Amino acid sequence: MAERVAGTGNPNFISVNHGRLAINVPLSVFRGRSTRFREPEASAFFETPRSRYPWLTPGAIEEIKREARAAMRSLIELEEGELDRARRLLEEGKPTRAMSVVSAYLEANPDDPDALQLKGRIHFALGDKEEGYRSFAGARKAERPKRKAAGER
Repeated sequence: MAERVAGTGNPNFISVNHGRLAINVPLSVFRGRSTRFREPEASAFFETPRSRYPWLTPGAIEEIKREARAAMRSLIELEEGELDRARRLLEEGKPTRAMSVVSAYLEANPDDPDALQLKGRIHFALGDKEEGYRSFAGARKAERPKRKAAGER
């Protein structure tokens, strides 16, 4: 089980439990806001518990790494909004899932130009250029009232 370190007031760590052993994994071992580890920092960090607790096998360290990645993924999903999630899914090569997220968002926010623009990009990724162009046109149309309100042309 993994979670943000509670009670320490330090948002820079994720707590990963391996049995009764709690390991506070620093967010700095990850590459930005992703689940990929930054090397050589990650290797050095994960060697520390192994040297302190010789009973930890290489398999146990791999399990702790998997838990840390899962915790980071949960943290990213918790902190990102729906459009950010859809963008991330698109970047990860999951356009069908991205489309379901952005479509659900658009049900509640049908005139959001950013969401319509993203929907167009997703349509292109799915190979549906006509729908993509329609979404881009919808985004431009939704943007016009905002520009008028701001005094732009």
